[in-house]
Amino acid sequence: MGLAKIRRMRPRLAICCLALCLANSEQAALAHGGVVLEDDLCVINIGYLQAHFKIYLPGERQRQEFCEDIPSTGESLFVMEYLHSGLDDASIDFRVIRNVTGLGRFALWEDVARIADLDEITVFHHAPAVVPGVYSVVHRFDEPGEFIGIVTAVPNDASTPYTAVFPFEVGFTGFGVWPLVLIAIAILQLHLWHSSGRLKRWLGRFRPQGFGASAVLVCGIYLASEAHGNQAIGLSGADSRIHSRSGHFQVSVAPDLEPLAINTIHRWVVLILAADGAPVPSAEITVRGGMPAHDHGLPTLPEATRYLGEGRYLIEGMRFHMAGRWEVVLSIETDALHDEVVIPLEL
Repeated sequence: MGLAKIRRMRPRLAICCLALCLANSEQAALAHGGVVLEDDLCVINIGYLQAHFKIYLPGERQRQEFCEDIPSTGESLFVMEYLHSGLDDASIDFRVIRNVTGLGRFALWEDVARIADLDEITVFHHAPAVVPGVYSVVHRFDEPGEFIGIVTAVPNDASTPYTAVFPFEVGFTGFGVWPLVLIAIAILQLHLWHSSGRLKRWLGRFRPQGFGASAVLVCGIYLASEAHGNQAIGLSGADSRIHSRSGHFQVSVAPDLEPLAINTIHRWVVLILAADGAPVPSAEITVRGGMPAHDHGLPTLPEATRYLGEGRYLIEGMRFHMAGRWEVVLSIETDALHDEVVIPLEL
């Protein structure tokens, strides 16, 4: 292949690389909310419990499946096919409310919990019930808008409820691949205008070869970093102690999954010591966190389930569903002290 032909192909390479980068970013965006896309399947995480999640419009779209957003009003069928046996005998409560948080797709359970009266904004509620195998409910949406689905499950062998929320829209499902197509067409059109000399007359001197090479380089670096981030790596600083914000506690973490891998439920053993190094018994631990750069929380609701002695606590239901920087926040409370420790992770 001649050098001149390669130069002529650079703008086309730029278009392909830009489209690939944008598509990769769009796929990452699907991970927001309580429903995530895994291997082309929608999965809802109710604490450490998981189920395949589907929405149907039987009257208009027959067997077509939707993950969260519903393209039109009308009768909608919500279906959960259990992936965890604990859901078979769990009491499940399903509720849909109007999204009044003002946070759109980034609304979390903490935001819903701050709403004073859920009943006032509830558009559908299915009372708690035990439904083995497959859970399904039907609701008719008479008008478009923003909503939040709330699924609460109480397993038979536990008294603690697990809750998942998933913001969604009715009457709009995004632009799909059309933004990518339009961007590619715009770049190609700019190249044609330049080749004909029209763009040069409008904007002055312009070098598509330089632009194409830059786009290839930038997107190549971006995709390489994404591929590196998707590799499973160990928990940074797992063997070192992290001091809490106010200095009341020293914390170290030992996951039972090493190296850490994406989309894998695992457990942590957390060692909590006082400032003087003495083990801390009888502490109440609350787990939260998320990805600061993506403005969303953890995909599950991990919790401290057992005290193992000598200041060690078992945390179950840990899971990370995408590559990038995470922060896990442990809120530690004893009879005399309350403090928080932030554990940074890079996956």
